[in-house]
Amino acid sequence: MKHEGSRHCQKGMPEFQRETVRLGHKMTDKQLLIRLYSSNDAKDNLGTLLEHGDWFSVKRNLRRGETKDDWLRLAQDCWNAFKALIK
Repeated sequence: MKHEGSRHCQKGMPEFQRETVRLGHKMTDKQLLIRLYSSNDAKDNLGTLLEHGDWFSVKRNLRRGETKDDWLRLAQDCWNAFKALIK
């Protein structure tokens, strides 16, 4: 049996997220705070959030073979990229 549940919720998510952020910015000129669940922690989603310079919180599950140190490096890289955007 083929299990595709982990990919289903990502289908169309980057486009949906871009549109949601665009509409949010039509309502305010301030930064948005966006929360995503672990099923939407794909790099495409994080990249979209970083593009707009908004704040976000993402629950993240470790991938197979990924260590907590790997996750920490990824989080630090994202933080550094974000700081560079807001300077």
